[in-house]
Amino acid sequence: MSNESSDSEDSSLHLSHLSSSSDEQDDRLENDEPDIGPIGKLPYQFEPLAEEPDNDLQWCCCGRCRLMPTLPESRCCRETDKVNERREEAGANCITEHDGFEPICLNEHVLRVAYFQYRQQYGPRQGHEINEQYIYTAYWQFVRWCWGFLGRQVRVPLPSCAVCQIRDKFASEENVGFQYPPLH
Repeated sequence: MSNESSDSEDSSLHLSHLSSSSDEQDDRLENDEPDIGPIGKLPYQFEPLAEEPDNDLQWCCCGRCRLMPTLPESRCCRETDKVNERREEAGANCITEHDGFEPICLNEHVLRVAYFQYRQQYGPRQGHEINEQYIYTAYWQFVRWCWGFLGRQVRVPLPSCAVCQIRDKFASEENVGFQYPPLH
């Protein structure tokens, strides 16, 4: 009991030195009530630091992932519900082993036709070499295959195993990885 009371005294002393000296704020801190502003509860004020990806592949469950430069890219096909559902329908260990992955995401003829569909719907992608167009179209095909239609500005991080398989097939010097869309 004495440890509990000294712990609570330490935490209230720590919290009270951060607050102003008004009695109302001190009472709220001691009672562990949330801080209420003029429009209700205040939002979380201290964003956590961005995490760096681990230097190992403990997050990979399929055995085909590779280390990726960012945390959102460091995901396995078994971690994403829609991709995992597609993987399970074929009983494959990895989405890249699914019978549909190669014809949908790696076949140049299919990707060329898919790019024409993309270009008709959204317009041509300007200033990109052919390998980058194949890679982008393969990503687009993968999303269509697993999620259906997301919308033009909606982005989802793709699993490392699928991204690496696509990049290996259509190697380009300018692969940049997953990026959220720019804010306009």
